[in-house]
Amino acid sequence: MNRTMSSSFSDLSCLVVGATDPKSIGYTCAAGLQNARARVCIMGRDGKKVRTAVDKLNGEHGVVPAVIAEAIANTAAIFALQDARSANGSARPTEAAQRAIAVEGIVGDLKKPETMASLLDHAVSLLGGTLDVLIISVGNGKSEYLGLDPKNAEDYKMSYDVAVLSPQFLIDAAAPYLMKSTQKGGGSVVVVGTMAPMVPWPDTAPYNYARAAQNCMVETMAFRHRLDNIRVNAVLPSCIHTGALDLMAAKKGTTAEEYAKLRAEAQPTGRNGKPEEVADAALFLAGSGASYMTGELMKVDGGLHLSSWFNRPKITKEFVGGTD
Repeated sequence: MNRTMSSSFSDLSCLVVGATDPKSIGYTCAAGLQNARARVCIMGRDGKKVRTAVDKLNGEHGVVPAVIAEAIANTAAIFALQDARSANGSARPTEAAQRAIAVEGIVGDLKKPETMASLLDHAVSLLGGTLDVLIISVGNGKSEYLGLDPKNAEDYKMSYDVAVLSPQFLIDAAAPYLMKSTQKGGGSVVVVGTMAPMVPWPDTAPYNYARAAQNCMVETMAFRHRLDNIRVNAVLPSCIHTGALDLMAAKKGTTAEEYAKLRAEAQPTGRNGKPEEVADAALFLAGSGASYMTGELMKVDGGLHLSSWFNRPKITKEFVGGTD
């Protein structure tokens, strides 16, 4: 994250949904916001993973949980904490660590849209009663889309709940807070979507259909809130090497390395994306640098939209060295 982008989040309140896996896009967004000295709360459906992610994020910065944050808010308390750590043989916090704000965490399940409003309010209370940025990085409720059955009606319903209804209800509940944001461009919502709707693969129909509807939801919410000091955008990544890719590999009975190589061969750039490459785009949309952008479905796909998983090998063979 560059210095300009970093400074734009200082002291802002941010909720990141789907941020418990350190290899995920959501977690990477949360880490970037914390590095930028924002107040951050993360949400995930597994309480143990939420706690682990919060501890990891805070541990990397040497910050402490909010329950004792006030006790070290003044300079004297900070020096007392440093002396105590030094006496125990622990390293003193760095200057950057002292500036970081402790991440909070809540447990919430996107398969339960009816709970989103109360969860949003709880998160805002942990953030001090304000909200400037909402990042929604959703999965599908089963950790990876190969767990969905295209012949099972319940999987279609669940996918819609996770990708469309719960994000919409989160945005609805967040709107009264986001519209009060003093960030340049106002409050910001960024949904981490996918390029999957552009690839009509029958085996992943529940996932693809729901994500296509999600794109429509993003544009609809952007238009609804166009005069409310709220921007709503999305990033659409293609194949990114997150923990989900490793799960897909296991599902197919191969190694993560071999499966990643196979997927990379279908990318026009010859490689899979990295979580930080998508997070950088998401944080750009979330920040003041994108103050005149709303309703944007930003592709972060390594050029996949120029080709497809189906015809990429054929195109490569026919146009090697060409310019078409």
